[in-house]
Amino acid sequence: MTLDLFVDDPSRVLAAWPTAPFHNNQGRWHEPPPLTTSEIRGTIDARCIRPDEIVLIRNGKVTPQSLYVEDGRIIPSVIWERHDHGDTISLRNVQAVFPAVSALHAGLHAELGHPMHVSAYLTPPGAQGLSHHWDSYPVLVAQAEGAKTWPIHRPVVENPLPEHLSFPKTGFTDEQRDHVRTAPSDFETTLRPGDTLWVPRGWIHAPYPVGAATSLHLTFAIRELTHHWLAQRLVAQAITDPRMRQALPIGPSAGWDIAERTAATELLTTVLSAKADEFDHLA
Repeated sequence: MTLDLFVDDPSRVLAAWPTAPFHNNQGRWHEPPPLTTSEIRGTIDARCIRPDEIVLIRNGKVTPQSLYVEDGRIIPSVIWERHDHGDTISLRNVQAVFPAVSALHAGLHAELGHPMHVSAYLTPPGAQGLSHHWDSYPVLVAQAEGAKTWPIHRPVVENPLPEHLSFPKTGFTDEQRDHVRTAPSDFETTLRPGDTLWVPRGWIHAPYPVGAATSLHLTFAIRELTHHWLAQRLVAQAITDPRMRQALPIGPSAGWDIAERTAATELLTTVLSAKADEFDHLA
Protein backbone atom coordinates (compact mmCIF):
# COMPACT_ATOMS: atom_id res chain seq x y z
CA MET A 1 0.00 0.00 0.00
CA THR A 2 1.22 3.51 -0.87
CA LEU A 3 -0.94 5.47 1.58
CA ASP A 4 0.71 3.80 4.57
CA LEU A 5 4.02 5.32 3.44
CA PHE A 6 2.49 8.72 4.31
CA VAL A 7 -0.07 8.03 7.03
CA ASP A 8 0.32 6.00 10.24
CA ASP A 9 -3.25 4.73 10.07
CA PRO A 10 -4.48 4.59 6.44
CA SER A 11 -7.94 3.49 7.60
CA ARG A 12 -8.64 7.00 8.90
CA VAL A 13 -8.48 8.17 5.27
CA LEU A 14 -9.90 5.13 3.50
CA ALA A 15 -12.96 4.86 5.78
CA ALA A 16 -14.16 8.42 5.11
CA TRP A 17 -12.65 11.72 4.01
CA PRO A 18 -11.01 13.29 7.10
CA THR A 19 -12.77 16.48 8.14
CA ALA A 20 -9.94 17.93 10.25
CA PRO A 21 -6.20 18.37 9.64
CA PHE A 22 -3.75 15.84 11.03
CA HIS A 23 0.05 15.51 11.09
CA ASN A 24 2.18 12.39 10.71
CA ASN A 25 5.87 12.18 11.60
CA GLN A 26 8.64 10.63 9.51
CA GLY A 27 6.76 8.70 6.84
CA ARG A 28 8.48 6.02 4.78
CA TRP A 29 7.62 7.87 1.55
CA HIS A 30 10.83 9.82 2.21
CA GLU A 31 13.15 6.77 2.05
CA PRO A 32 14.72 7.92 -0.22
CA PRO A 33 13.26 11.39 -0.99
CA PRO A 34 11.25 11.29 -4.24
CA LEU A 35 12.34 14.81 -5.17
CA THR A 36 15.22 17.09 -4.17
CA THR A 37 16.15 20.71 -4.70
CA SER A 38 19.10 19.53 -6.76
CA GLU A 39 16.78 17.64 -9.14
CA ILE A 40 14.53 20.68 -9.49
CA ARG A 41 17.50 22.91 -10.21
CA GLY A 42 18.81 20.54 -12.86
CA THR A 43 15.42 20.28 -14.54
CA ILE A 44 14.89 24.06 -14.58
CA ASP A 45 18.44 24.70 -15.77
CA ALA A 46 17.89 22.25 -18.63
CA ARG A 47 14.68 24.17 -19.45
CA CYS A 48 12.66 20.96 -19.24
CA ILE A 49 9.74 22.70 -17.49
CA ARG A 50 6.99 24.16 -19.67
CA PRO A 51 6.04 27.78 -18.88
CA ASP A 52 2.50 26.72 -17.99
CA GLU A 53 3.85 24.32 -15.34
CA ILE A 54 5.81 26.87 -13.29
CA VAL A 55 4.58 29.81 -11.21
CA LEU A 56 6.60 32.23 -9.10
CA ILE A 57 4.87 33.63 -6.00
CA ARG A 58 5.91 36.16 -3.37
CA ASN A 59 3.78 37.39 -0.45
CA GLY A 60 0.63 36.06 -2.04
CA LYS A 61 1.20 37.72 -5.41
CA VAL A 62 2.03 35.90 -8.65
CA THR A 63 5.11 37.16 -10.47
CA PRO A 64 4.29 38.15 -14.08
CA GLN A 65 5.35 35.33 -16.36
CA SER A 66 6.76 37.82 -18.84
CA LEU A 67 9.66 38.39 -16.42
CA TYR A 68 10.95 34.81 -16.64
CA VAL A 69 9.62 33.44 -19.94
CA GLU A 70 10.91 34.39 -23.38
CA ASP A 71 9.95 32.96 -26.76
CA GLY A 72 7.85 30.30 -25.06
CA ARG A 73 10.68 28.99 -22.87
CA ILE A 74 11.62 29.64 -19.26
CA ILE A 75 14.74 31.69 -18.39
CA PRO A 76 16.52 29.72 -15.63
CA SER A 77 18.85 32.53 -14.54
CA VAL A 78 15.92 34.88 -13.90
CA ILE A 79 13.97 32.21 -12.02
CA TRP A 80 16.86 31.52 -9.65
CA GLU A 81 17.62 35.21 -9.18
CA ARG A 82 14.02 35.87 -8.20
CA HIS A 83 14.04 32.79 -5.96
CA ASP A 84 17.16 34.08 -4.19
CA HIS A 85 15.29 37.34 -3.51
CA GLY A 86 12.17 35.71 -2.07
CA ASP A 87 10.06 34.11 -4.81
CA THR A 88 8.59 30.68 -4.14
CA ILE A 89 8.91 28.35 -7.12
CA SER A 90 5.74 26.35 -7.68
CA LEU A 91 5.96 23.47 -10.15
CA ARG A 92 2.72 21.90 -11.35
CA ASN A 93 2.11 18.27 -12.34
CA VAL A 94 5.54 17.11 -11.21
CA GLN A 95 4.28 13.53 -11.38
CA ALA A 96 4.71 13.85 -15.15
CA VAL A 97 8.38 14.86 -14.84
CA PHE A 98 9.99 13.00 -11.92
CA PRO A 99 9.69 9.16 -11.90
CA ALA A 100 9.77 8.69 -8.11
CA VAL A 101 6.94 11.20 -7.66
CA SER A 102 5.05 9.51 -10.49
CA ALA A 103 5.21 6.16 -8.69
CA LEU A 104 3.78 7.64 -5.47
CA HIS A 105 1.09 9.46 -7.44
CA ALA A 106 0.06 6.26 -9.22
CA GLY A 107 -0.15 4.31 -5.97
CA LEU A 108 -2.23 6.92 -4.16
CA HIS A 109 -4.53 7.36 -7.15
CA ALA A 110 -5.17 3.61 -7.31
CA GLU A 111 -6.00 3.44 -3.59
CA LEU A 112 -8.08 6.60 -3.26
CA GLY A 113 -9.85 6.26 -6.60
CA HIS A 114 -10.09 9.98 -7.28
CA PRO A 115 -8.18 12.15 -9.79
CA MET A 116 -5.11 13.87 -8.41
CA HIS A 117 -2.02 15.86 -9.33
CA VAL A 118 1.20 16.73 -7.53
CA SER A 119 2.80 20.16 -7.13
CA ALA A 120 6.18 21.09 -5.63
CA TYR A 121 6.86 24.29 -3.69
CA LEU A 122 10.40 25.57 -3.18
CA THR A 123 10.44 28.49 -0.73
CA PRO A 124 13.62 30.33 0.35
CA PRO A 125 14.20 30.93 4.08
CA GLY A 126 12.39 33.91 5.55
CA ALA A 127 10.04 34.23 2.57
CA GLN A 128 6.27 33.93 2.20
CA GLY A 129 4.82 32.33 -0.91
CA LEU A 130 1.04 31.93 -0.85
CA SER A 131 -0.94 34.11 1.56
CA HIS A 132 -4.10 32.91 3.33
CA HIS A 133 -6.24 30.83 0.98
CA TRP A 134 -8.23 27.63 0.74
CA ASP A 135 -8.27 24.86 -1.84
CA SER A 136 -11.34 23.26 -3.41
CA TYR A 137 -9.85 19.81 -2.78
CA PRO A 138 -8.04 18.08 0.11
CA VAL A 139 -4.24 17.95 -0.03
CA LEU A 140 -1.70 15.58 1.42
CA VAL A 141 1.40 17.68 2.10
CA ALA A 142 4.78 15.92 2.21
CA GLN A 143 7.81 17.85 3.51
CA ALA A 144 10.92 16.86 1.54
CA GLU A 145 13.55 19.39 2.70
CA GLY A 146 13.79 22.16 5.29
CA ALA A 147 10.92 22.99 7.63
CA LYS A 148 7.60 24.75 7.21
CA THR A 149 4.99 25.89 9.72
CA TRP A 150 1.33 25.51 8.82
CA PRO A 151 -1.17 27.68 10.74
CA ILE A 152 -4.62 26.48 9.64
CA HIS A 153 -8.09 27.99 10.20
CA ARG A 154 -11.51 26.39 9.88
CA PRO A 155 -13.38 26.86 6.59
CA VAL A 156 -15.51 29.90 5.88
CA VAL A 157 -17.17 28.11 2.94
CA GLU A 158 -18.57 24.63 3.46
CA ASN A 159 -17.36 22.09 0.88
CA PRO A 160 -16.09 24.66 -1.67
CA LEU A 161 -16.11 23.68 -5.35
CA PRO A 162 -13.90 25.03 -8.13
CA GLU A 163 -16.93 25.83 -10.31
CA HIS A 164 -18.38 28.59 -8.17
CA LEU A 165 -16.84 28.69 -4.71
CA SER A 166 -13.10 28.61 -5.36
CA PHE A 167 -10.97 31.02 -3.36
CA PRO A 168 -9.71 33.09 -6.34
CA LYS A 169 -13.30 33.89 -7.32
CA THR A 170 -14.80 34.27 -3.86
CA GLY A 171 -11.96 35.53 -1.69
CA PHE A 172 -12.48 36.76 1.86
CA THR A 173 -14.81 39.37 3.24
CA ASP A 174 -13.03 42.11 5.20
CA GLU A 175 -14.20 40.49 8.43
CA GLN A 176 -12.89 37.06 7.42
CA ARG A 177 -9.56 38.52 6.29
CA ASP A 178 -9.09 40.29 9.62
CA HIS A 179 -10.01 37.08 11.44
CA VAL A 180 -7.45 34.82 9.74
CA ARG A 181 -4.76 37.48 10.13
CA THR A 182 -5.30 38.13 13.83
CA ALA A 183 -7.10 35.16 15.42
CA PRO A 184 -5.18 32.14 16.72
CA SER A 185 -5.16 29.28 14.25
CA ASP A 186 -7.45 26.31 14.88
CA PHE A 187 -4.60 23.91 14.10
CA GLU A 188 -0.87 24.53 13.73
CA THR A 189 2.10 22.27 13.13
CA THR A 190 5.64 22.43 11.78
CA LEU A 191 6.66 19.89 9.16
CA ARG A 192 10.21 18.58 8.90
CA PRO A 193 11.71 16.22 6.30
CA GLY A 194 9.60 13.06 6.11
CA ASP A 195 6.56 14.58 7.86
CA THR A 196 3.14 14.76 6.22
CA LEU A 197 0.01 16.82 6.79
CA TRP A 198 -3.58 16.25 5.68
CA VAL A 199 -5.45 19.50 4.92
CA PRO A 200 -9.16 18.94 4.23
CA ARG A 201 -10.96 20.81 1.49
CA GLY A 202 -11.74 24.42 2.40
CA TRP A 203 -9.44 24.78 5.43
CA ILE A 204 -7.56 28.09 5.28
CA HIS A 205 -3.77 28.07 5.38
CA ALA A 206 -0.72 30.27 4.76
CA PRO A 207 2.41 28.17 5.40
CA TYR A 208 5.85 29.72 5.83
CA PRO A 209 9.38 28.28 6.14
CA VAL A 210 11.26 28.24 9.44
CA GLY A 211 14.99 28.00 9.99
CA ALA A 212 17.87 28.81 7.68
CA ALA A 213 17.20 26.17 5.03
CA THR A 214 15.10 26.35 1.89
CA SER A 215 11.80 24.51 2.25
CA LEU A 216 10.70 21.96 -0.35
CA HIS A 217 7.33 20.27 -0.03
CA LEU A 218 5.03 18.29 -2.29
CA THR A 219 1.27 18.62 -2.32
CA PHE A 220 -0.75 15.64 -3.50
CA ALA A 221 -3.96 17.40 -4.51
CA ILE A 222 -6.91 14.99 -4.49
CA ARG A 223 -9.68 16.31 -6.70
CA GLU A 224 -12.59 14.64 -4.93
CA LEU A 225 -15.44 13.48 -7.13
CA THR A 226 -18.51 14.99 -5.48
CA HIS A 227 -22.28 14.54 -5.68
CA HIS A 228 -22.24 17.75 -7.72
CA TRP A 229 -19.83 16.11 -10.17
CA LEU A 230 -22.07 13.05 -10.42
CA ALA A 231 -25.16 15.18 -11.07
CA GLN A 232 -23.32 17.03 -13.84
CA ARG A 233 -22.29 13.79 -15.50
CA LEU A 234 -25.78 12.32 -15.23
CA VAL A 235 -27.37 15.41 -16.75
CA ALA A 236 -24.77 15.43 -19.53
CA GLN A 237 -25.55 11.79 -20.28
CA ALA A 238 -29.29 12.43 -20.18
CA ILE A 239 -29.11 14.46 -23.39
CA THR A 240 -28.91 11.15 -25.27
CA ASP A 241 -32.54 10.45 -24.28
CA PRO A 242 -34.92 12.11 -26.81
CA ARG A 243 -37.47 12.79 -24.06
CA MET A 244 -35.00 15.12 -22.35
CA ARG A 245 -34.75 17.15 -25.56
CA GLN A 246 -38.45 17.84 -25.74
CA ALA A 247 -39.66 21.41 -25.16
CA LEU A 248 -41.26 22.37 -21.89
CA PRO A 249 -44.86 23.71 -21.94
CA ILE A 250 -45.48 27.13 -23.46
CA GLY A 251 -45.75 29.96 -20.98
CA PRO A 252 -43.96 30.87 -17.72
CA SER A 253 -43.29 28.00 -15.36
CA ALA A 254 -45.41 29.69 -12.71
CA GLY A 255 -48.39 28.90 -14.93
CA TRP A 256 -47.77 25.17 -15.18
CA ASP A 257 -50.41 23.05 -13.56
CA ILE A 258 -49.70 20.31 -11.05
CA ALA A 259 -49.88 17.59 -13.70
CA GLU A 260 -47.25 19.27 -15.88
CA ARG A 261 -44.92 19.80 -12.91
CA THR A 262 -45.39 16.20 -11.77
CA ALA A 263 -44.78 14.83 -15.28
CA ALA A 264 -41.57 16.88 -15.64
CA THR A 265 -40.29 15.70 -12.25
CA GLU A 266 -41.10 12.06 -12.96
CA LEU A 267 -39.40 12.21 -16.37
CA LEU A 268 -36.25 13.71 -14.88
CA THR A 269 -36.19 11.11 -12.10
CA THR A 270 -36.74 8.24 -14.55
CA VAL A 271 -34.02 9.33 -16.98
CA LEU A 272 -31.44 10.12 -14.31
CA SER A 273 -32.12 6.83 -12.54
CA ALA A 274 -31.52 4.99 -15.79
CA LYS A 275 -28.28 6.88 -16.34
CA ALA A 276 -27.19 6.16 -12.77
CA ASP A 277 -27.26 2.46 -13.67
CA GLU A 278 -24.40 3.30 -16.04
CA PHE A 279 -22.35 4.79 -13.19
CA ASP A 280 -19.26 2.73 -13.94
CA HIS A 281 -19.02 4.40 -17.35
CA LEU A 282 -19.29 7.99 -16.09
CA ALA A 283 -15.81 8.52 -14.62
